[in-house]
Amino acid sequence: MQKGERNKLKLLLVGIRARLEQNRDYFIATDFIFQSGKKKFQATLKLDETQNYTLVFQGTSRPIDPDEAVAFLKIKSICMIAVR
Repeated sequence: MQKGERNKLKLLLVGIRARLEQNRDYFIATDFIFQSGKKKFQATLKLDETQNYTLVFQGTSRPIDPDEAVAFLKIKSICMIAVR
């Protein structure tokens, strides 16, 4: 991954984290698709009925806060780009 791509990814993730923290009332869910070669991995980040975030990835569901969600997205994005 080149430096410019990393900076764009970092800016995108900072924006996502800000929306998760500041606009909690408007956030319902978002889907992500990570691709490595021809294989696709889907993740869903959603707000549950107790107003906490839940991450669903590869069949597992776990509670997560906005900072952890951004860290997860950053790691998975970099790993998938590196594998390409």
